[in-house]
Amino acid sequence: MSGTLPDLAPAAPEIFLACAGMLLLMLGVFRTKEATKLVSYLGVLCFIVAGLMVITLGTERLVTFNGLFVTDGFATFMKVLVLLGSAL
Repeated sequence: MSGTLPDLAPAAPEIFLACAGMLLLMLGVFRTKEATKLVSYLGVLCFIVAGLMVITLGTERLVTFNGLFVTDGFATFMKVLVLLGSAL
């Protein structure tokens, strides 16, 4: 263990979605019933932003967390496909 921090760039879209999901859950709880449309639209917006983050990372092979998290061309394709399906 070298003690250095891992490069979080390959996992940035997933980290963004986790944080956005927690914020949207809190927004939905602390707002009234009228917030459901707002939370839905913001959720779709978060999926779009995460998709753009995935696309900007590119298709080159990136490894982080000591080889436990790998992104490549196929992972990018599948992430975009899942995010598009979730947004729709």
